[in-house]
Amino acid sequence: MAMAMASERAVATSGMPAASAGALPLPKIIELGRLCLQLGRVTRATYHEDGHRPETDTDHSLMLSVVACTVAELVAPHLDRGLIVQFCVVHDFPEVHAGDTVTLGIDRAAAASKAEREEAAVQKLEADFAGLWLPRLIRRYESMVDPEARFVRVLDKCMPAITHLLNSGATFRALGLDIAAVQRACAEQQSKLEASYGADQAEAMKLLAALHSMLGLVS
Repeated sequence: MAMAMASERAVATSGMPAASAGALPLPKIIELGRLCLQLGRVTRATYHEDGHRPETDTDHSLMLSVVACTVAELVAPHLDRGLIVQFCVVHDFPEVHAGDTVTLGIDRAAAASKAEREEAAVQKLEADFAGLWLPRLIRRYESMVDPEARFVRVLDKCMPAITHLLNSGATFRALGLDIAAVQRACAEQQSKLEASYGADQAEAMKLLAALHSMLGLVS
């Protein structure tokens, strides 16, 4: 009896109705844990500061979460930072199934292939976790309807530039890119973003341009 009362008090303190604990889809919760561990095993083309250890999607998503919320507080306080961090957390989960794609200087065919694989990955997440928060937020992010989503999308493009600066251009050397190729890719990316989801994200675009201008120091 005492244990039951203690359990009820714990539930009441947490704000969770007692009946809801039994309604949790425990197998799905456990599979979400597995999915998170899998995200941490997706490696990217970028490297840690040592220039050897590949960055993972978990590294990237955490960096994006912290930097995006910090930048939003400083230059875009009108945006909802709670929504920003949610978008940062979910944005790369499709890569668990689709893998990471090097987008520096990507051509149209490779971009189309990337989009197809990532759409199939989102559909798999929707099937595996139907009705749950994760696939809903991924779809909401991908729709780019919210200004927070567009802000995160631009900041997402800033993160590789930060890692390139921290590892002194290790990725450029691994890909065989010289400074001219890097500058062309950066200019193309900025132009593409200005004509799409970056059009109303002036402060985020300024950050991207500033980071890109620094890459010449490490290329």
